[in-house]
Amino acid sequence: MAAHTSLSNADIRQACLDNPKMRERELANKLGITEAQLLAPHLGKGVTRLSPDLDRLIPAVRRLGEVMALTGNDSCVIEKTGIYEDYRSGPHAALVVNNDIDLRMFPRHWQFAFAVEKPLHNGGLRRSIQVFDAAGDAVIKIFLTEASVAEEWPNLVHDLRLEPQEVPLALSTREPTETAKGDPAKADQLRAKWDKITDTHQFLQMVRRLKINRLGAYRIAGAPYVRLLQTSARHMGISVQTVKRATILCVAAATGAAVAVSGGIGFVGIVVPHVLRLVAGPDQRHLLMNSALLGGVALVLSDVLARTIIAPAELPIGILTAILGGPFFLWILLRQRSILDL
Repeated sequence: MAAHTSLSNADIRQACLDNPKMRERELANKLGITEAQLLAPHLGKGVTRLSPDLDRLIPAVRRLGEVMALTGNDSCVIEKTGIYEDYRSGPHAALVVNNDIDLRMFPRHWQFAFAVEKPLHNGGLRRSIQVFDAAGDAVIKIFLTEASVAEEWPNLVHDLRLEPQEVPLALSTREPTETAKGDPAKADQLRAKWDKITDTHQFLQMVRRLKINRLGAYRIAGAPYVRLLQTSARHMGISVQTVKRATILCVAAATGAAVAVSGGIGFVGIVVPHVLRLVAGPDQRHLLMNSALLGGVALVLSDVLARTIIAPAELPIGILTAILGGPFFLWILLRQRSILDL
């Protein structure tokens, strides 16, 4: 999106009327403008320009009681519901930290703020405070909920209202995304320091001391600290679907060959990996190999028991693994559904 647009205010308002169900971010992208530019033409028509000063805005939000805050980008959206209590001011960074909200705010990015009242199809009114950076991109949106103190809304708008209202947005060029800066030789040092972190806000300070940046740290830390997601894999040129299909075919062929040789033996593939996760954690670097080793050990022990329990007869090993694995499988289902308090 560009900071400047050839669209008139009337054009933007008409586009909003023509696309009532489209999200603001999607509509702004479609029009080639920022979300702040999408709101500005509605000043005086349900939109009020507010002071973006954190020391004024956050205490005012506190008076609204419980609110829902939304922040995100093209890759993810995060929603947090709570009360903006325990605000701590700061020239570089401000904090709101309590049981529901854990937020670090950088005042230099809070450049524009608006109070927005949007009519809903059911006749209701959705009230929100929307904050934007110097480029006009959304920093945070704070929505009133049914539990909010709606009576405080007019006071907030009155107290934070800026004059004059209809001032052209002086947008700047969006800052380019910082590229990854890492040093693989510092991977062990990074992981050791990562283990000592007691607060997520310590992360940036940690990587600066190592003279790397956040993205660089993600690239060199490895599992279990960082795991590659499918979207990240695609960006790196990996064909996710091809890898998936090849893996499934290989696993199916190996499983079929094993069953053809030894017969069907159930529950080993369920019990062993889950036991290892409970004991040693979900680190995939060790889980796969340990599952194979422990699975072999479990089968040998089951075979010994099957041969000795009713000797000289021999109990089918599949029956023994089913007797042991069935209750364990049931326990896993109940645990995942939160039926058992375990």
